[in-house]
Amino acid sequence: MVGTIAEQILEEGRMEGEAKGRVEGLKEGKAVSFLRLARLKFGEIPPGRVEQVRGAANGELDIWLDALFSAEDLDAVFAARSFH
Repeated sequence: MVGTIAEQILEEGRMEGEAKGRVEGLKEGKAVSFLRLARLKFGEIPPGRVEQVRGAANGELDIWLDALFSAEDLDAVFAARSFH
C-alpha cells in the first residue's frame, strides 16, 4: 500500500507539473505573438516594454492582444484595462 500511495503522489505531482508547463507555454506563445504583431504595427518595441510583456499574466496579454488591433500607438495598448 505504501508503494501505491507514493506512486499516486508522484503521479499527481507529474500531472500538476505538466499543467503548469502548458500554462507557461501558452503565456510565452502569447508574449511572442504580441511582440511580433506590435513590431509590425508600431516598429521597434522599447526594451522595458518587452520585459513588461514577458512578465505579464495570461489575462493581461489577452487584453493587450485585443487592444493591439485598434490602438493608435503602443502606449494606448498598455493603457487598455479590459476587453472591448
